Amino acid sequence: MKISDIAKLAGVSKSTVSRVLNNTGYVKRDTKGRVLEVIKNVNYVPNNIARSLSRKDNNTVAVVVPDIENPYFSEIIKGITEVADENDINLLLYDTNESIYKEEKIFNDLLGQRPKGAIICISSNYHDDESLEMLENSEIPFILFDRELKGKRHSGIFFDDFKGGYLAAENLIKEGHKKIAVIAGPLTSSNGYERLEGYKKALKDNNIKVNEKNVFEGDFKLQSGYEHAKEIILNKKEITAIFSCNSLMTLGVLAALKELEMKTPENISLVGYDNPEYFDILGVNVSSIKRAVKKMGRVSLEMLLEITNKKNEIKKERIVLDPELILRGSEKKIKK
Repeated sequence: MKISDIAKLAGVSKSTVSRVLNNTGYVKRDTKGRVLEVIKNVNYVPNNIARSLSRKDNNTVAVVVPDIENPYFSEIIKGITEVADENDINLLLYDTNESIYKEEKIFNDLLGQRPKGAIICISSNYHDDESLEMLENSEIPFILFDRELKGKRHSGIFFDDFKGGYLAAENLIKEGHKKIAVIAGPLTSSNGYERLEGYKKALKDNNIKVNEKNVFEGDFKLQSGYEHAKEIILNKKEITAIFSCNSLMTLGVLAALKELEMKTPENISLVGYDNPEYFDILGVNVSSIKRAVKKMGRVSLEMLLEITNKKNEIKKERIVLDPELILRGSEKKIKK
């Protein structure tokens, strides 16, 4: 298919299609969306890229993360980089910034770049399977990591987030807490949803009624942890503990506590999710769910390379890693 065919299907000029493909010049947003939709539907690959499909020396792997500023993903990239160096693999790094639109644009770019394979953590926002189907139809091998697509089973490596949520809430209950607030991640993401479900199951197993008013949906960003923590402390006086579902939101909780001149566990107890190295550097002493983050990075590229080396024997494989609870005292219930 030629650019002229794309132009005809989209109802635009060839120059407009060219500007969209090369990301140059101004194109109205709805026009650009229409062109990209046609390109996606016909699985179009530019001729200059198509000529490179026969190259057998392509040693580039694409890595797609939703938030490169999050230390969690930085640690995963470290693990991927270690294996890449060991296998003379070049990495092409993309950041979607949790944007569905940007994610689809990146996937379209991968159709042109034709990497050896891709390692992808999907956006936490709701989306269907069309974009991943596009990659499957292009025969670019890929695996997912950290987040799954609800209702689908793609090859990948994940943590047991349900178990992590359960362990955190269960421990707080054992300490005597019954009024436990949770600052969850986006419930459109698999790990945000599973951590919350684990929390709820721990409460139910211990005959504690789940109060939806004590569930606060964050976005895995520091600001949401800060804002929800202030709301909990100022307006939910009965709450004795907080379960924060990622490290950035936990930092937000700690910022709110400092602003309000409160401490853990003296004023309120806290269990977080993940314990990055900089917590120790900053002297952040918070009990948390610990995950082998760098290991996830290493295993993800090892899994992808195994798939690319056995293209004719591709089988969907899933690896699920267990989290563990690390106690540092912030979970304690201080009698008042």
